[in-house]
Amino acid sequence: MLSTVKISSCELINADCLEFIRSLPENSVDLIVTDPPYFKVKPEG
Repeated sequence: MLSTVKISSCELINADCLEFIRSLPENSVDLIVTDPPYFKVKPEG
């Protein structure tokens, strides 16, 4: 599922990164922000 939000000159895209990145032209990305699910991979404590 792809959802996009535009704020001023920024575009926030929520998508499956492996699928979406194939559609991007080379050298067209300035920044990627991720939020991995750390709670699934880090031990508690």
